[in-house]
Amino acid sequence: MLMDHELLAVAEKTQVPLLDPVHEMDSEKIPKEITELIEKGFKTLKVKVGSYVEDDLRRVRLIQKVIDGTGVIIRLDANRNFSAEQGISFGSALNPINIMLFEQPCGSDA
Repeated sequence: MLMDHELLAVAEKTQVPLLDPVHEMDSEKIPKEITELIEKGFKTLKVKVGSYVEDDLRRVRLIQKVIDGTGVIIRLDANRNFSAEQGISFGSALNPINIMLFEQPCGSDA
């Protein structure tokens, strides 16, 4: 139905910024992965959290340290894996520097 819609007819070259997830969990390997993502031009990185509050906090803090001064921002996504208490604990302990958002910390009924 939308194949011929006028909003889909883009006359000029258009670029859409994309994000890429940080896959690495090993703190020794995270800096290399992030450096490679930055070299590829990514300015937003998605970081999956929601496993263990303290481990996730350590990983996010390391990522924040690596991206400091690069202009890169991160989006945190817990996929509703934290309980309400864990989500509050995690969110309260975050340094908001370079964090764009914290998505779905816990289930909607929490």
